[in-house]
Amino acid sequence: MDDQANEAMSVSVAAGPAPASRESDRNDVFAKLVTADNDIIGLVAYSIYKQNKFDWLQAFHRARGREPNDDEVAAYIVGEGTARRLATYRHLAHATLEGRGPDVPLTADQLRPFAMVEQRTSALQRATSNPFSLIIMIALVALAAIVGFFLARYAAGLS
Repeated sequence: MDDQANEAMSVSVAAGPAPASRESDRNDVFAKLVTADNDIIGLVAYSIYKQNKFDWLQAFHRARGREPNDDEVAAYIVGEGTARRLATYRHLAHATLEGRGPDVPLTADQLRPFAMVEQRTSALQRATSNPFSLIIMIALVALAAIVGFFLARYAAGLS
């Protein structure tokens, strides 16, 4: 067996079967995320929750050199079971099902609005960075205000 297979086995063996207290906590998160048998978003959200929990267990083991105790796992589950966190899981699930999940690269069409904002910002920065351009811009704005003022007075005189 290679090192990766041994590592995967040791993680699954170390995790072992869940005690009854952990099982009821898991079912509580499942019940909060999955509202019906056909709630695909909820099922994907629960899958994301389980991925995050698995990542947390591995990170905990690397950081502490041991498995978390029941109180530490319970604290994790409390944090993951908040309304805001559950909504985040459902949002990620919805985005994933639409092909916009965190691991899905954005297409050129999806990036285009960001590029247009950057182009507008850089054009404004270029225009205001040159003192001569800045003076011209101010003069044009002032001229537009004066013309608008006189047009408004002229229109008021015609009424």
